[in-house]
Amino acid sequence: MPQNIKLSINDLERIVISKNNRYKLNIKEKKEIQKTLYNQNILIVGACGSIGKLFTKKIYEYSFNKIFLLDKNENDLVELNRELILLNKNKIKKTNFVCSDITSLNLDKFLFSNKISQYFNFAAIKHVRSEEYLDSLKYMFKTNSESFCPRKKSHLKLFFSISSDKAVLPQSLLGISKFLMEKKLSHFAKKNKSIFVSTVRFANVCFSKGSYLKYAKERIENKVSFGLPLNIKRFFITHDEAISLCLKSILKKNKNKILMPSDKTTIKEYSLEHIIKKILKVYGYKIKY
Repeated sequence: MPQNIKLSINDLERIVISKNNRYKLNIKEKKEIQKTLYNQNILIVGACGSIGKLFTKKIYEYSFNKIFLLDKNENDLVELNRELILLNKNKIKKTNFVCSDITSLNLDKFLFSNKISQYFNFAAIKHVRSEEYLDSLKYMFKTNSESFCPRKKSHLKLFFSISSDKAVLPQSLLGISKFLMEKKLSHFAKKNKSIFVSTVRFANVCFSKGSYLKYAKERIENKVSFGLPLNIKRFFITHDEAISLCLKSILKKNKNKILMPSDKTTIKEYSLEHIIKKILKVYGYKIKY
């Protein structure tokens, strides 16, 4: 009989995808990032998302002046506050939690009044099951391709926004919105040449919020049957690799560039069926169709 075990996302990522961070920063890159972030006022939008939260924790390893963490989920902000206190109690004094939606925030006013020098945007509508509804569709486009971008230069030195591999030859409305986001980011860079601008196109991040793998993990741990899509393959990266790519994107050599996982590194395409079988084996189950 299978044991009642629960594994962390990091444990499962190491087992089913990669034991090592394939995009790990070297010492020279870490020093450059330390210099970039030193004594800066930082804004992170979407700070409680799968990537935004881990990125925030990683930033806590560096020295900064102030950090503003914005997310629309009040409960998640409370949880993030508790976790950051455990990481570094002293730095929590430099931290400001802002419960707001990026679409309802006066971004330019916020950037100016708080003298934000570095702005990292992780806000996104990733899963758009409700895209058939006009209001949901409007909100997705407003978040992904309109409200995230400042209209004025203000105190900004660095501007990063997260993208998706779906922006390449987009076949979905999400891909189109991300493609438009990249276009707007490019326009901002051309208009404000003194500001460092960059973005990252991710492959699928394992077990991220709303993903199929996270759904499957929860169903397995709760001993509930679930549907398995067959003949579907994906390129996957781990959460640690996603954070490393975000940090690499703010290296000087990547100004005005779209960073993407190297096809020499992320060369293996995994079928969902194959990964689910590996996960079930770890938990002591066998697949039954």
